[in-house]
Amino acid sequence: STLLNALVGENRALVHPTPGTTRDVIEAETTFGGIPARLVDVAGIRSMDEADSVERLGIAKAEAELERADILVVVVDGSLPEDLVHRQSSWLLPRAHQLDAPFVLVQSKADLSDKCVLDDAILVSAPDGVGLDQLRRRICCLLRSDNVAIDEVCLTRARQVDEVEQAHEAVCQAIAAYQQHHVAEVVASELRAGGAA
Repeated sequence: STLLNALVGENRALVHPTPGTTRDVIEAETTFGGIPARLVDVAGIRSMDEADSVERLGIAKAEAELERADILVVVVDGSLPEDLVHRQSSWLLPRAHQLDAPFVLVQSKADLSDKCVLDDAILVSAPDGVGLDQLRRRICCLLRSDNVAIDEVCLTRARQVDEVEQAHEAVCQAIAAYQQHHVAEVVASELRAGGAA
């Protein structure tokens, strides 16, 4: 939540040192290198066995949001002892790898522990701004690399690219049908197929 607030430059999410404070999904708009983005802050994800009943609801909401995300920012609490930092990352990273989205790993709370113990992680202190520029650049690179940009829309998942290609193909079929003087129902059918993609 502190990281979301720092990235958007305003206090959108409630912040408290008690774990499990975030229960609801909080959204905020920002840009990365001129690319508009919607950041979504969710409850910390951990084993349901370790969470109380209310926190479990927050984790379930978080899991649903993960399925929709174009890019994941996986945040590991860097203030924990080193073995627990590794334990937390070893629990979160396999979940991130399962999803059809690129991700960036962040070790947070550099103001409390300035030693980065995770490979390929960006060390960040949201309150102090440490690492935020590097994180913004990494997110911008993920948004731009190997993605299709149409006007200001970035397609970051293979599924999105496939759907746009299917819609394009259907529109091309509709144009061909129109030029070949097919009945209006055939053209309309192709256009409907394009809209469904």
